[in-house]
Amino acid sequence: MANRSFYALPLGRAFFFAMIDTESALDVSDVSAANVAWLKEALASPAAAPAWRVVLGHRPLYCTNGGFNSSNKDCSTMAAVLQKQVEGTLNSGGVQLGLFSHMHGYERTQPVFKGQVTPGATVHIVNGAGGNREGNDDPRGNAPWSAAGAHTGAFGYGIITVTETQLQYAFTFSANGTVFDTLLLSK
Repeated sequence: MANRSFYALPLGRAFFFAMIDTESALDVSDVSAANVAWLKEALASPAAAPAWRVVLGHRPLYCTNGGFNSSNKDCSTMAAVLQKQVEGTLNSGGVQLGLFSHMHGYERTQPVFKGQVTPGATVHIVNGAGGNREGNDDPRGNAPWSAAGAHTGAFGYGIITVTETQLQYAFTFSANGTVFDTLLLSK
């Protein structure tokens, strides 16, 4: 299933990636109605049925750079736009993991839906920690849905390991190879 700016990659029976476009031509958050309709269809497809469902996009639905409820428009106003446009589709489509970037740092949420910790909801990871010429951000992790201790401004990368029954995401510091944060989801 493909489109110019959003597409799906079913990888066997265990893993289903759906890439969405969270950017607009005006450099603000936006997921078009066509993209949301496509995502609903992709998540309902037979290819997604048995698999871990992971949705990826550039701008995050949840982040704490600048502090929770701060004036940082990316983590307040812009994130709220995306939550309104696509979060219901992620939840109803059974998406277990959302991977986003835009913010230069690493941060993980608890399972969250509509700003509330909700068991079985999507876990959101922001990993833009590959670096930024202006320096990385330092997410504060001070939101009620933020996973305690799962935020850093250090450079690093993520590794996803999947089986039919488990999905693991490990964030690793580039400087020394130490695993900083691990998410383990089981079916």
